[in-house]
Amino acid sequence: MVCYTVMVGASMLREPKSEEVPRTQAELTTVYDRTAGNFDTDVGYSEWAGGILKARQSIASSCTGDVLEVSAGTARNLGYYRFGPDGVKSLTLVDISREMVEQGKLKWKALHSQNGLQGVTQGVPVRFWQGDVKGSIPEPPQAETEGAIKGRKHGYDTIYQSMGLCSTDEPVQLLQNIACHLDRSNPDAKIYLLEHGRGYYDWMNGILDKFAPQHATKHGCWWNRDIGQIVHDSGLEIVQERRMSFGTTWIYELKPSDRMKQIQEAARSKVVDREDESELTGISSWLPRWTYEKICKR
Repeated sequence: MVCYTVMVGASMLREPKSEEVPRTQAELTTVYDRTAGNFDTDVGYSEWAGGILKARQSIASSCTGDVLEVSAGTARNLGYYRFGPDGVKSLTLVDISREMVEQGKLKWKALHSQNGLQGVTQGVPVRFWQGDVKGSIPEPPQAETEGAIKGRKHGYDTIYQSMGLCSTDEPVQLLQNIACHLDRSNPDAKIYLLEHGRGYYDWMNGILDKFAPQHATKHGCWWNRDIGQIVHDSGLEIVQERRMSFGTTWIYELKPSDRMKQIQEAARSKVVDREDESELTGISSWLPRWTYEKICKR
């Protein structure tokens, strides 16, 4: 409660103009580029007091194999991974903000030089990549090295995302896309989520809703999203779900499902239908639909 009171109080200092509130992916990314240098300091105390740092450590230490961390930010989870044969064999950290990625690289160098990492990192590839995970994502190092050799591995054993669904304009599509990059040949492949959003109580959600624009303007995060609904809409199968901090912190273990494939196929068919309708504009719009289908689409 102290954490949220402080955060809300800070957000109330200035009410942003409507045109200043970041909503698109580009606008949200700009906020993170601007705040990257002070990000760890800004969120450090609230994450410690809210138990989020313990959750970060618990999840990161459970990651094994080829690991992809999505929305890695300043690499706040980096010191919690277990490197080695029974832990992380490769680590790829991805974020859309270039400045966040640069901060993560600096943290890696500092932790590596000061032996602040768990396990032996010698021979364990650690890569940083700047890009939007709603699009293409690099394959694990092993797959890239082997090239087109038959039987090469595809996908990651573990994908970990922390505090990312609040800072994207298409959270459902993001989840579906990263799920496609799991190694389907590994029955234990999984996705971990550590997110914050709506809580158990209406009064708290009312506060989050009221000050969401201020918080997004300052931190690039829409803290009032229904994480449970986003996960449901993605079609991913819930293996484990846990909530804390009055329900505002959501922790998931997920895996792909047949339902997710059906949702994606339905979405693709809608896109095709809209493209077909758009082709009817202009000179073809005066043609009867059956004529267009029989002649123009032949």
